[in-house]
Amino acid sequence: MAQPTLLQSPAQRSVTPNRKRQDVQGLRALAVISVILDHLLHWPSGGFIGVDVFFVISGFLITGLLLREHEKSGDISFSAFYRRRIRRIVPGATVVLAATVGVSFLLLNAGRGQQVAIDSVWAFFFSANWHFAAVGTDYFQASGVVSPVQHFWSLAVEEQFYFVWPWLMLLIFRVATRSSQWNREGVHRAIGFVMLALVVSSFIWALSQSVLSPTVAYFSTFTRAWELGVGALVAVFATTFRRIPVAVRPLLAWAGVAGIIWAAFSIDSNMPFPAPWAAVPVLSTVLVLVAGTGGDQRYMWPLTNRVSGYVGDISYSLYLWHFPVIILAQAVIPHETPLYFVAAVVSMVVLSVATFHLVEQPVRYSGWLLPEAQRRPRKRGALNGRSFQYAGLVLLALVTAVVCGIAMLKSLPSEPAASDIVAKPLAAAGSGEPSPVAASPRNAVQSEISSALAAQTFPDFKPPVDSLGIEKWSKRPETACMNVSDSNLASCATGAAGASKTVAVLGDSFAVAWLPGIRAALEPLGYKVQALTMGQCPAAAVKVTKAGGAAFPECPAHLDWATERVTATKPDLTILASAQDSTFSRLASGNKGTTAANEVAAGLAKTIENIRSSTPRILVLSSPPEGRDLQECVTRLGTPADCVTKVSTNWQALSAAEARVASGPNVTYVDTSSWFCLNGSCPGFVGTTPVRVDSGHLTVEYSVKLAPLLAAAVQGK
Repeated sequence: MAQPTLLQSPAQRSVTPNRKRQDVQGLRALAVISVILDHLLHWPSGGFIGVDVFFVISGFLITGLLLREHEKSGDISFSAFYRRRIRRIVPGATVVLAATVGVSFLLLNAGRGQQVAIDSVWAFFFSANWHFAAVGTDYFQASGVVSPVQHFWSLAVEEQFYFVWPWLMLLIFRVATRSSQWNREGVHRAIGFVMLALVVSSFIWALSQSVLSPTVAYFSTFTRAWELGVGALVAVFATTFRRIPVAVRPLLAWAGVAGIIWAAFSIDSNMPFPAPWAAVPVLSTVLVLVAGTGGDQRYMWPLTNRVSGYVGDISYSLYLWHFPVIILAQAVIPHETPLYFVAAVVSMVVLSVATFHLVEQPVRYSGWLLPEAQRRPRKRGALNGRSFQYAGLVLLALVTAVVCGIAMLKSLPSEPAASDIVAKPLAAAGSGEPSPVAASPRNAVQSEISSALAAQTFPDFKPPVDSLGIEKWSKRPETACMNVSDSNLASCATGAAGASKTVAVLGDSFAVAWLPGIRAALEPLGYKVQALTMGQCPAAAVKVTKAGGAAFPECPAHLDWATERVTATKPDLTILASAQDSTFSRLASGNKGTTAANEVAAGLAKTIENIRSSTPRILVLSSPPEGRDLQECVTRLGTPADCVTKVSTNWQALSAAEARVASGPNVTYVDTSSWFCLNGSCPGFVGTTPVRVDSGHLTVEYSVKLAPLLAAAVQGK
C-alpha cells in the first residue's frame, strides 16, 4: 500500500484523465491510413512512419493508465494489466491469423500455406519481430515471398515492451513507498528519469544498428523502445504540459500534424531508420499529444471530426486486416490493376468494421477474463454477450469451411500438364530427338520458352513448387560450396581424377546456381570444375553490404583470395558470374540504375584485368533476368501468365555495360537472356522445369537443363 504522501486528491493528480481523446483517435486514423497507402500503393515514400506514430500513442496511453491505477489504488495489478492487454489484442489478432492461414491454404500453394502457418505461430506469441528480422538478414530467406502476417512485428514490439515497463514502474513505486521523503512529484520524476535513460540508450543503440544492421534495427525491440518511451514521458510529465497557454496549443498541434505529413512524404527506405529519422514522426506526435493534454483539442478538425474518430476506433482492426488482404488478393486479382485496388480497399474496410463490431466490442463489454466481482452489465448501446457468442459461431463456421475446403481441394484430380497440351510435339533440350523447330540447344530451349508463354495451365512441376525456396536450395549437395576457402577448397572441386583441364568459377550465390549446369556441360569434356565462390560476394570488384545492410569486409578479402588462387593454379578457363538486382541493391555507394551498372562493370573490368594473364580464357555469364517467385505466383486460381515477367531496364543497362568491358582476345561475354526469355518475356517455368527457386537463383534442374548451351558457349558455338 502506498504512503500517504503518494496519494493526492483528484485535483492534484497529474495523469491525463481517463477519457477518450478525439485528437488521439484522429492520430490513429492518420497513422493507419499512412501505413495502408504505403503497403498498397507504395506511396507516400515514408508511409511506414505510421507505425512510429502508433508506438508513441501506445506508450502514452498505457503509461497513463498505469499511473492512474496506482494513484487510485496505491498499487499496480499485473494480472489486471495483462488481462486488459489480452482482451484488447488477442481476440482480433486470433481471428485475423486464423482466417489468413485458412485462406492461404485455399488460394496459395501448399508450401507457402505452411510457411504462413509458421509465421502466424510466431505472430500469435508476439515474437514476429525477431522471426522476420532473422528472415530479413538471412541471405537464404530474404529473397522469399512476403508473408501476409509480416505486419504483426509491430504488435510484438509493443507487447515485449509491456513485459518490462510496468515492472520497472512498480519497482520505483515500491522503493518510494519505503521512504517518507518521497512525494508524488518525486516519484513521477524518478519514473521519468528512468524512462529518459531508457529512451537515450535505445536511441543511441538504434543510431548504431540503423547503419550496421538496418533490417534488425527496423524490427528490434531494443531499437524501437525509445519511441514507446517518448510517449511514456509525455504521460509522466502531463502536469507540466497542462500549463501551456490555450492560445499556443493549436499551433503545437498543427505543427505536429505538419511534421507527420512531411515525414510521410519525405522519408524513404534509403534513410537510416529508425534512427535518426523516426525522430521526426515521433516528436511530431508528441506535439499533438502535448497540445491536447489537459483539455479538449481546439481547431483540430482534421483529427477531431467524426470520420477520423471512427477510423481511429477501428484502426486496430484495419491494421490487422490490411496486409493479409493486400497480399492474398494478389492470388485472385491481377496485381496493381484498378480492380485490385478497389477490391483490396473494400475488403479490408468491410472485414475491419465486422471485426470491430462483432469481436472487439463484444469482448470489451463481456466478462471474459474478468474476476466475478468486476463483471458488469453491458453498457447502453453496446453489443451484448449473445452477439459475442454469434461472433464465435461465425468464426467456428469459417474455420470449418476452410478445413473442409482444403480437404476437398486436395481430393480433386490434378489438371493436365501444360507441357502435355502445348509443348508435347516439341523436343526437349538435350533429349536426343531433334525436331525441325529444335535444330540446336538454343532453339530447343526457345521452343519450350515459347510453349511456356502460351500455356494456359500450370504443368506438373518437376521438382514441385513446394520443394522450392532458397533455404532448401542452399542445403542441396549440388549447391553445397557456397563459401569456398582454403578449408574446403579440395572438396569443392569436382570432375574426373585425371581431368586434363580445369575451370575456375568465381562469383556469388548466382555463380553457385550455375555450377550444376557447368559441371554437367564441362566435366564430360574433360574439365575439373573448381568453385571459388562466396555468397553475396560478386565477381566484380565492388564494395557491397550484406543482406540486411551490414558491412561486408569479408567480400573484398575473399575476391583477393580467389584471384590469388587463379594466379597460382592457372586454370584453362575461368567463369565469372554474379547477381544483378541483388548486387545493385547492396552497393555500398548507394548508386542506382545506369550509375550502378557502370560501377559494377568497372569492378568487373578490374577483376578481369587481375586474372587475364593467369588464365587462357575468361567467360563472363550475364545474370539471369529476374523473375517472379513461383511460390508466390503459382496459386490455385492463377495461370502461367501470372509468372511471366519482362527483362528489366536495370538488367539491360548492366548487360550493355558488362559487354563493353568483357572484351579482348581471351574474354567472352555471354548474353544469357535468350536462355530464359523470348522477345523480352520470361516465363517462370520451361517445359515442366521451374526456372528459379526464388526470384533470381536458378533451380538445380534448370541449370542442368542449360548444360548444352553452356557447353556450346565454352566451345564458341
